[in-house]
Amino acid sequence: MKIKITLLPLLLIASLNLYGGAFVYPVSVISEYSSRNPFRGVENISLPDSEMHDNYYFTNDDIFENGTTYKRIHHIPGSSAQFNGSSFWPYNSSNHTFTLDIIQKSSDARWRQISSLENGSIINLGWVNLNTGLNSISINSEGDFDRSVIGFSIEGTVKFRKFSHSFGSQSWGYEEISVAVPESSTYALILGAVALGFAIRRCK
Repeated sequence: MKIKITLLPLLLIASLNLYGGAFVYPVSVISEYSSRNPFRGVENISLPDSEMHDNYYFTNDDIFENGTTYKRIHHIPGSSAQFNGSSFWPYNSSNHTFTLDIIQKSSDARWRQISSLENGSIINLGWVNLNTGLNSISINSEGDFDRSVIGFSIEGTVKFRKFSHSFGSQSWGYEEISVAVPESSTYALILGAVALGFAIRRCK
């Protein structure tokens, strides 16, 4: 009987730990272009601090600077002493597609393209409403000059499970941030652990 009383709190603690960990999901960062330096040349982005995230979604505040801006920058070596040209991304003249897989949004959520002209000035194209599900925005290639900036800006608030960026062709230019959703079997395990915890408490 003493052994039973000793084991019950341990089992309860274990089950509650499983329950507490139910809302922590793995974050994945993929870069086909450069696995050692994902999202190379991005001026404004905040990658997750660790491999885990406490929700099964991101918000634009989690990833983009001030929740509004994604900029990929290109710098020509030697044009300015404050930049190191080898640290920046050289493919802004190719075609680009940005994709968000949105699970929830505010009523005013929308985004628009950002790109720069040959003289370096930045232009914003028209706003496009964001919807739940997959949303994509594309910028065509520009062969005449190297664009210094390319990206998009967001208004409103969105919750999304994946943000991806492809350029040139996806076989060599693809980057992605995503958060995994547990499989149904994982939910069953969690619920079973919680039920066990409550049953143990009633037996005490």
